[in-house]
Amino acid sequence: YVASDRHSITGTATTIAGHEKAVASAGNLSNYTTLDVQYVYNTQSFGEFTFGIRNLLGTTPPLDDTNPNLQLDTTLYDQIGRQFLAAYKIGF
Repeated sequence: YVASDRHSITGTATTIAGHEKAVASAGNLSNYTTLDVQYVYNTQSFGEFTFGIRNLLGTTPPLDDTNPNLQLDTTLYDQIGRQFLAAYKIGF
């Protein structure tokens, strides 16, 4: 959403589809969705400021209880949880 030439807001939903647990006979892990939001303010003379939140709702990814050594698959899921971000960009 672009509110004006200087302001923009972006919302993103990312879904990881459900898949089999390490022991297939134990069933499947459920779908997992995270919501992210980002706000950008462009000053047009001093650069661009960005503020955002990843995993806005602070949801926890599904854990595989059949794999005691690797319950959280870090190749698919972020292990940090909710994250706040800020950035500054200037071109010259």
